[in-house]
Amino acid sequence: MRTAIKISYYGEPEEGFNISEFKGLTEFKNDLDEDYYAFIQKKTDGYGAGFYELAVEILSDLNLQQFIEFIGTGIAYDVLKSGTENIILKPFLKAYKKLKRKNRSIDIQELKFSFKDSTITIYKIYENSIFGELENILLGLSINYTNLYLKSGEKPFELNIPIFKNPNESNGIKYRCLLSVDETIQNINKEDYFIYWGAYYQFKGWFHVFDYKKQELTNEFYYTEELYLEKVKAE
Repeated sequence: MRTAIKISYYGEPEEGFNISEFKGLTEFKNDLDEDYYAFIQKKTDGYGAGFYELAVEILSDLNLQQFIEFIGTGIAYDVLKSGTENIILKPFLKAYKKLKRKNRSIDIQELKFSFKDSTITIYKIYENSIFGELENILLGLSINYTNLYLKSGEKPFELNIPIFKNPNESNGIKYRCLLSVDETIQNINKEDYFIYWGAYYQFKGWFHVFDYKKQELTNEFYYTEELYLEKVKAE
């Protein structure tokens, strides 16, 4: 079974209910079609606000444990350095580089891996942050995966990378994901990918904060952007 990839982005509304495209979008789609079941969705907010970044979802028939083992063999390095024919990442990264050369403003806002048993979502925290730090994030995941198990043996159903301490613990929230708009956290850099991660466990029904530096799963609760906005709205 081939890996599937879904990419969405916002474009400017045009006459005839059309949506503007990036330069080389058709070629980008054709490149992806060679190795993936590829879907590209164009959206618009109706206000002509211009382009936004790409939201990328890679859907694989692997489970997360298999992916971790795959990374542990060192193939993660090869994928990023074009030394393997594996289709999970290499073709997308190659096609994205080509698209980036034609559209310097393009960036990846969110990269999600959807496996049979779990999902991993990596968020942009500064310009080109996902592309620049992906290899280190994946290797960090390989090293720390067993540290993400609950004492009951349950494995994470969702991982959010990274999460942050909420400034002044506003709204009674100590840890959360970054917000898409009106973000107050400042001075973000690549080190923030390796401070706190978020892990959700579906059987326990709870969100836990993983302290990356201590390699320790804490009992602290974190809020996704959706949960954060719901809480703020309710207050």
